[in-house]
Amino acid sequence: MKKEGVGQASRQLGVSTTTLYKWRDSFEAQGEQGLARKQGQRKDPEFERLKRENRELKMLVAEKELVIRVQSELLKKAFRQVVEDGRRPELHRGWNEQKASS
Repeated sequence: MKKEGVGQASRQLGVSTTTLYKWRDSFEAQGEQGLARKQGQRKDPEFERLKRENRELKMLVAEKELVIRVQSELLKKAFRQVVEDGRRPELHRGWNEQKASS
């Protein structure tokens, strides 16, 4: 194999030159059987993209879950304080209420 040929082939196939040399060595040692056994190990770009997307979505869900837990704990703490003090809770006026009263 020429060096330029291996480099170009690796770019076209989306694999490293090392992988191509391993395939060549397997083929030379075992023929087509040397390649057939490793065929299932090939990485599908769409599968890899979906795995990345799944990982990112799981992180987003975990972050949202953390925010919800923190908010829930803060609300519980505020409610306990209100009950202990025996006072009526002051509700925070949201953006829409503030804008309407302006």
